[in-house]
Amino acid sequence: MTYRKNFKVGDLVQIDNHIGQVVEIKLFVTRLLTYKKEEIVVPNSIVLNANVINYSSLSAKTGLILSTTAELDMKRHGVR
Repeated sequence: MTYRKNFKVGDLVQIDNHIGQVVEIKLFVTRLLTYKKEEIVVPNSIVLNANVINYSSLSAKTGLILSTTAELDMKRHGVR
């Protein structure tokens, strides 16, 4: 992990299918904290071979991009 500086402690990242804030980078594992306050321990062998997205790095360069969906109940609001 020392030769691959894709992220640092405090960054919001996606590693494989896990998304969280990096709370610790050790020799064999990287620890993430999810928005639900769940701790995920990712072996660095997976980190080295997985797709890694650093959202903190992206937002610093291009601004934060958020997406959401909303569903409206048109009948309830009297829209025809």
